Amino acid sequence: MKKALVVLVGLVLAVASPASSDVGGVEYDIVMKGKTLMGNGVKTQFFAKGKMTLDSGTEWVSTANWSPAGDRVLTTSFDGSTRIWDASSGELLLEFGGHENSVFSGKWSPDGNWIVSTDPNGETVIVWEAETGEEIWRLDLPGAVANWSPDGSRVVIADWDGYASIRDSATGEMLLDLTEDDPTFMEGIAWTGDGTKIATFSEGNGWILDTSTGEVIVELSSGFTSSVWDVYWSPEEDRIFAVGGDGTYRVFDSATGVELLVYDLGHWPVGALSPDGTQIAIGTGEGKTGLYPTWLTTEQLIAYAKECCLVHEL
Repeated sequence: MKKALVVLVGLVLAVASPASSDVGGVEYDIVMKGKTLMGNGVKTQFFAKGKMTLDSGTEWVSTANWSPAGDRVLTTSFDGSTRIWDASSGELLLEFGGHENSVFSGKWSPDGNWIVSTDPNGETVIVWEAETGEEIWRLDLPGAVANWSPDGSRVVIADWDGYASIRDSATGEMLLDLTEDDPTFMEGIAWTGDGTKIATFSEGNGWILDTSTGEVIVELSSGFTSSVWDVYWSPEEDRIFAVGGDGTYRVFDSATGVELLVYDLGHWPVGALSPDGTQIAIGTGEGKTGLYPTWLTTEQLIAYAKECCLVHEL
């Protein structure tokens, strides 16, 4: 089986390329080169393995995302660089210069035509054309998190000050204000496949929201004690997988909000769900990376939990 692996320096984001993205039938690896904050200093790390190296920044690499077709890779860095690379050759295709400070995140639109990127320090959120770098629209706000709806017609944006909104992706017009009376910063965000709900976390607390009204549908009974940046729905959307800065990976029942299972993984993990939704790859700040099951059904998960971890059944 052909494979494609992306490894980031420091902030390890395991990103799986779609099966259709195999380039020339050749197995290949991509390795990001940059600086990462480690302890009290800055250390430069280089990975020896890999048929190509992308010079993706001089500071912390904050994003590495495959395009939907798997033919390009988007990288963003805290040095302000935002770059698009050819996945088969490693050639730099485009460098976007719209941000002046650290770029916190970058996301492809579902069709691969547009990118939304955020610069919280420079207080800009920009949607731009992936082929030409032409700016479509920008917002002057300290946005840190942005995520497209599955059909690409909307984008949800959350900023450092606790304000969140759903915007028209073509114009930036606000469609729905998600800000609460007592704003708290919205962290990881994940849409359902039909775009009717989002799962999100803030300061360790989780909710499922209606994307047409902003109302809370389910409150997630979260045991997280820190930020939660990586959030995913299961393929059947009956469970939610979330990875928190407190070192835990947690699974929730999306109908009830009940926490079903907790893995204690260690220092500041980050995760990425496999394309088929059967595994989640999680790397930690201690340099460890593992593949963890997501289970096909909630019943399978419960059976596993009883077998491995049950102390006393009530």
